[in-house]
Amino acid sequence: MFKKDKDDFNTPLGYVSVGMLIVDAQQHIIETNESILRMFGYKTKELHQLHLQVLFSDACKIQLENQLKGFLKQGVQRKKERNLTIYGVHKSKGMFPVEVSLTIFKPCDKEYIMALVTDISSIKEQEVKISNLNAEFEEKILLRTKELNETISQLEHENMLRVDAEKDINIAFRRERELNKLKTNFLSLVSHEFKTPLSGILTSTILLGKYKLAEQQENRDKHIKTITDKVQYLNNILNDFLSIEKLETGNVNYNLSNFKLSKVMNQAVSNANVLLKKGQTINYPDPNDEIFLLQDEKIIELTLS
Repeated sequence: MFKKDKDDFNTPLGYVSVGMLIVDAQQHIIETNESILRMFGYKTKELHQLHLQVLFSDACKIQLENQLKGFLKQGVQRKKERNLTIYGVHKSKGMFPVEVSLTIFKPCDKEYIMALVTDISSIKEQEVKISNLNAEFEEKILLRTKELNETISQLEHENMLRVDAEKDINIAFRRERELNKLKTNFLSLVSHEFKTPLSGILTSTILLGKYKLAEQQENRDKHIKTITDKVQYLNNILNDFLSIEKLETGNVNYNLSNFKLSKVMNQAVSNANVLLKKGQTINYPDPNDEIFLLQDEKIIELTLS
């Protein structure tokens, strides 16, 4: 009967290009085609009556055994295919991935299993290549993302520096404008302060020429004192102006001394009184003679003036 069964198998096996083999219920190989022989490195008849598991790796034998037992229990009434992806073993003991499709059929009242075996080495190689490419791509993405984040961080830092620099420049420009305004106001003040005492000196000088008699000495002394006070006042203004210039250029030398605050206040008021017009007075608290300062006396006087 096997001869008849074999003859029944020869025709389909010869026309299938993929690897095909047929096993009986005990999983012994009944027939193979040329594709199976080439795939596993065997010659004709070498696989005859060998157990199916000789073609597959030890790690896959239990899985294959369980699949076949369950497949046979279903019987031909529930005929269907089952696919497995396992490792085949070449005659040279080398392993390679295969996909096995199992089909049960029953010619001449005897059950057989047909296994279509496809070498998927190239597919697995492509999967590995794709996996490696994906991993390499992900690594490149991570690297580019890191570089991008570093670039963004650097740009943000540079932008912060630029903003800070702009703030500093704006502050410097504002201070420069304020300084120029102060200089303008100061020069206007100095010009006014010079004109007033100079006018008084000129007036007193002209009046001195009119008091020629001896009994007019008191009037002459009065105008001489006016000229002296105003010259002294002009000298103080010049000193103040030079002091401010020194402060601005940073070339000032401080002369510290211990002095009474009342002394400086009295001097500042005395200098200001020269410029007072009729009816004007300077009101200030009575100086406390007990207050002493350790400071540059001239700078304090300049500040009060």
